[in-house]
Amino acid sequence: DGCVVPPPPTVGDSKRWSDPATWPDNKVPEEGDDVVIPATLWVLLDINPPQLGTVTIEGKLSFEDLKDLTLDATSVVVWGTLAIGSAHQPHTHEAVIRLHGVRTSPSVVLDNKLFLGNKVMPVLGELQLHGRPMVRSWVKLAETADADDTTLRLATPVKDWRVGDTLVLTPTEYDITELEEVVVQSISGDGLTIGLATAVQHRHFAG
Repeated sequence: DGCVVPPPPTVGDSKRWSDPATWPDNKVPEEGDDVVIPATLWVLLDINPPQLGTVTIEGKLSFEDLKDLTLDATSVVVWGTLAIGSAHQPHTHEAVIRLHGVRTSPSVVLDNKLFLGNKVMPVLGELQLHGRPMVRSWVKLAETADADDTTLRLATPVKDWRVGDTLVLTPTEYDITELEEVVVQSISGDGLTIGLATAVQHRHFAG
């Protein structure tokens, strides 16, 4: 009646990326290396590796939550699990996955029907991304922000925003290119005034 399907492999306890003993060749991946995390291995990213080639996750890769971390690679292919935080324990630091390449960089080929191009992160397994929860992720302006302003007055106080957070200011005119990003430099005690690291480039109408 057919073969019995074996259970999926187990990854066991996590092992640190920075530990040479974690890797099959007892060598921490170096710049430009293609990295494969086997199906029975759970790697805990605890350092900022150099820029890598293709990172293939057959087992599990998770980010340690003790400091900001960045994974630089040409592509990341997830067959197993890539986890940054969990629903019960959200990640509280900054986690960045930055993909590198140019138009002529090699394409990621998964089989003879899946040519995915370059600078991609195909997920054929499980992806968990759970960041710091926010009570309020968006607000309206209390006062119009004009070009060259370095402060924003908000209509509703924010208590869980932090210095260093990036804000997206949506356009209020008909030009979609007036969407811009700014970085929080200071927050008033009442949560209604935000100081910006750089000046606003376009006018944003408060309504």
